[in-house]
Amino acid sequence: MNSATRARFAATFGPDLERRQCRYIWLGTDLVFDAFKFFILDTSAGVMQVHGYPYSERASTFILEMHEDVWQRAGFGSVAAPAGGLAPGQSDEASIQLIRELCADVLGGPGAGQHSLFANNSRWTTFTTVRCRTWRHQNVVLLGDAAHTAHFSIGSGTKLAMEDALALAACLHEQGSVEAALAAYEAERRPVVASTQRAAQASLEWFENIGQYAGQDPRQFAFNSVTRSRRVTYDNLRLRDPEFVADMDRWFAGTVGTEPGVTAEPRPPMFQPFRLAGSSWPTG
Repeated sequence: MNSATRARFAATFGPDLERRQCRYIWLGTDLVFDAFKFFILDTSAGVMQVHGYPYSERASTFILEMHEDVWQRAGFGSVAAPAGGLAPGQSDEASIQLIRELCADVLGGPGAGQHSLFANNSRWTTFTTVRCRTWRHQNVVLLGDAAHTAHFSIGSGTKLAMEDALALAACLHEQGSVEAALAAYEAERRPVVASTQRAAQASLEWFENIGQYAGQDPRQFAFNSVTRSRRVTYDNLRLRDPEFVADMDRWFAGTVGTEPGVTAEPRPPMFQPFRLAGSSWPTG
């Protein structure tokens, strides 16, 4: 049920391990966020992002992520502990000190007023998207991250693992044999996992290319951020937050090239006129 088991039966499980392009490090902080937060840091080395969310009344998870190129320009390639250079349980303290400086504004400013960062076997790594051809072999079954991973930007990894465990327990209770139970478990969970992984992949790729979007108007950037996984659509967001979408529509209408002195009527952006390679839409 773990990665070692997956490796042992790799020929059967058929794992596909897709290593992605960003580096990240998993930390904690005594700064308690009131919700899931993204902090976009436009540094001289490039764009970085903090993924932060509370996990207790006194602490939050604090993940710093950036593209490999940004990681190198920011100096982490020089200060980070080399692969295999840390003992089990030891954290990359040199990198964490640099992170305190880079993220001072997020943590409340430099000096005595800055919130603490704390580590737990914290070191740089890259996210790997895990997919397996099958999740079962005889009486061995994979669940959670051993079977599949979903990028932490959509916050579904632990949820998927817990749902796997519940589904497996139910199938073992309902089916007449272990073989039938494991087949039923995989048949039930695969479509759910595939849907979540598609959303996670879209979110992951958006963050990998976040430098392309950092210069957008704040309203456009916020809209793209919220809809990055493609699970939240324009219409769905309009139901959730009609005021935000109405404000975005008004802003976009103001950017549309029309006749001098004429303001475009606010409407969904896809219905606004546009010009492409010398041609205008709509025509007429």
